[in-house]
Amino acid sequence: MNWCMEDNHNYLTEHCKIRLVRTREQDDTTKEKDYSAEEVKLLLKKPDKKANFVEWRSWAASCFVIGTGARMGTLVEIQMKDIDLKEGTVHYQHTKNRKDQIVNLPPQLIKVLTDYIAMWRTKDTEPEDYLFCNISGEQVSKGAFRIGYGQFTKSRGVNRTNIHGLRHTFARIWYENGGDVVQLSKVLGHTTLRMSEHYMHVYANSVKERFIENNPLESLTRSGPRKNVQRND
Repeated sequence: MNWCMEDNHNYLTEHCKIRLVRTREQDDTTKEKDYSAEEVKLLLKKPDKKANFVEWRSWAASCFVIGTGARMGTLVEIQMKDIDLKEGTVHYQHTKNRKDQIVNLPPQLIKVLTDYIAMWRTKDTEPEDYLFCNISGEQVSKGAFRIGYGQFTKSRGVNRTNIHGLRHTFARIWYENGGDVVQLSKVLGHTTLRMSEHYMHVYANSVKERFIENNPLESLTRSGPRKNVQRND
């Protein structure tokens, strides 16, 4: 509506400023989208060579999101020329914030993409062809991608069918592994730290035990011998 009321569009004669109401998000909103570690392991299991293309594509895409935190909208836009397996990088030319982004590929993801490309994307593939395409080699629509992914997760015994949930899972495990919010924000392509800080707030309880274990006050006042502390006086 604000766009329609701009002077150069003139879709509406009456002008007024519409302000969106910012509501407080519930802590469990993001958690509901998460996959458990057991569910993720089921999705990351490599398909049999006799498996169909959609299963291979969904498997490789699952590994991609868990390895990079990419959005589905970014996945369907990645072209073969954007992937550099030798250097271990991927170039995002289409992102939510409309900014190009270079992302590192972890070694396990490089191995996954190597297998996927060797299986389905080497024959008559051009640099402009899409990495996660449809069965005909053309760009897959988001709707078709969601349907194929949903069928894939259910075939693996996983009831969650939202691939964006893997992005939330990436953020959660990153945080649980000790990753910092600034680097997470860059990896996820957030324009501000606000959303990344939201992840940290939601998942704070999941690392409560590690917080207590590493807390300076706890370590300085803890009774009994300290662990992993050596002094050479």
